[in-house]
Amino acid sequence: MPYRRLEDKGRRRRPRREEEYEVEVLLAHRARSTEEGMREYLVKWLNYTVDWNTWEPARNLHCSDCLEAYSNVIGNDDFKQPQASLTEDQVDQVVLLQNHTRVVKRQQKALKKWEAELNVACGYEGLICVENVADIAGPPDNFTYISECVAGEGVTIFKDPLLGCTCIHTNGLGCSAEADCCATHAGGTFAYKDRRLVLEAGQAVFECNARCSCASGRRQARSQCGNRVLQLGRQVPVTIFRTAGRGWGLKCNENLLKGTFVTEYVGEIVTAAEAEDRSPEYQFELDFTEEKCFQYVIDARNMGSVSHFINHSCDPNLVVHGVFVDNPDIAMPRIGFYAKKFIRAGTELTFDYFLSQDTCYSPTATPTTKRFQKLAGPLSPVHPCSPTASPSRRQHIPCRCGAKNCRGFIY
Repeated sequence: MPYRRLEDKGRRRRPRREEEYEVEVLLAHRARSTEEGMREYLVKWLNYTVDWNTWEPARNLHCSDCLEAYSNVIGNDDFKQPQASLTEDQVDQVVLLQNHTRVVKRQQKALKKWEAELNVACGYEGLICVENVADIAGPPDNFTYISECVAGEGVTIFKDPLLGCTCIHTNGLGCSAEADCCATHAGGTFAYKDRRLVLEAGQAVFECNARCSCASGRRQARSQCGNRVLQLGRQVPVTIFRTAGRGWGLKCNENLLKGTFVTEYVGEIVTAAEAEDRSPEYQFELDFTEEKCFQYVIDARNMGSVSHFINHSCDPNLVVHGVFVDNPDIAMPRIGFYAKKFIRAGTELTFDYFLSQDTCYSPTATPTTKRFQKLAGPLSPVHPCSPTASPSRRQHIPCRCGAKNCRGFIY
């Protein structure tokens, strides 16, 4: 192994192949001269005995976290001295501090990589940022980002609507509340004004579909239709961030006006029977109708969008609506989250996991009082959206939302 000898000590100096050597801890410093940058540090090399300790100038170390930890522990007064050494207790402090720094750096690198992957996966949707200043948790394991629901075994997601509107050909208004649009055909109410939701809780949203006259042309032309909002994807830039004690959460990066579409709850659509055999975490029952039994569940445990990270609150700022687009199956609506009120930039986005007030609808969009029961799984309320289909699986889950009107439990 090649090495050089120190002139003053006759001790082996670390080989030139720096990639093979890593600083374990800095033990002392000394000033070889009064010139700036001539301070040297006594280095204990990782996986080498103290016999291999060497004095090295800072320019040779390439270890900013070690230098920062050393200067923080030894203190300003001793650090300014021409020569000083760490005590054993101080060495232990340095090791702990620099190890923590290295863990944080690896974490931040992993989060930045995950952030880039999310923005590639979300395509044309709004920007996604990732932030963690609460702990050292990295990206979640076994999670795949998707922008729309996928069909599970035994499930078919139809994309062939029965009929569409002819607003663009029969009037000069286009698709609007004044026109004979899709909501009117379904016996409902036109959902949007200036692309913001104006419906009451419990009313279904009927957006224009593939058979509508406004569907012809490019996507840019379709985006100009006033009745195409959820289907165009999330436009709101958001941040997935680590909360204090409630796991990951989601916040908006810009001010949101009341009625603004925020995001869609997406995941794997499975049958109710299949959902019974899975963990209830992240399951959203599609039981908005007046029928006693629901048929399908959206399971976002291992695949989903930013909605996967929305936490519960007893005083939520998002409202949930069932949305119909191309799928005529009333048992399989899409789930849209809309701003319940004005929301300032940087505010955490939340909804009530136990949707108990006017949250189901009939085909005629008449609100009812049937409860939409949503339960949290074992990790809740850290993770969102965990209803169960079977009463035998129900349990009281304590709530930590912190709202003034907190019920004390999610269900």
